[in-house]
Amino acid sequence: MTRLTKKQETFCNEFMVDLNATQAAIRSGYSQKTARQIATENLSKPAIQHRLFELQQERITRCRVTADEVVEKLRAIADQWKINPSAACRALELLGRHLGLFEKDHRQAAESRSTEISVVLSAAVVTKTPQQSGMEPIVC
Repeated sequence: MTRLTKKQETFCNEFMVDLNATQAAIRSGYSQKTARQIATENLSKPAIQHRLFELQQERITRCRVTADEVVEKLRAIADQWKINPSAACRALELLGRHLGLFEKDHRQAAESRSTEISVVLSAAVVTKTPQQSGMEPIVC
């Protein structure tokens, strides 16, 4: 496997922050004018793809969270009626993207990805129940 340059390694690490390739390119020192193009090029390089896979595997090991655990926790939160529906939908979307549930080629990659759900869901949890705030219960 080809060795990455320092800038490419930085790009990989920055990409793992928010999974936004253009912003990762900018934060890695590429110009704003060419960041989108560089990001696309970088994501197509096998060496960078391999490094991103390694970083994802490290995160999976570090977080010890599986797709099944994410789904179980989301379901438990929905059942308790203590969520803001729009924030919950956004959290579900972010989790689904991170878990690879919306891959462009329709391959399901959920088995090989994880996420720290507490950070994503923290915005969704509120102190009032739907009944207290006048919201209708969410039915899954």
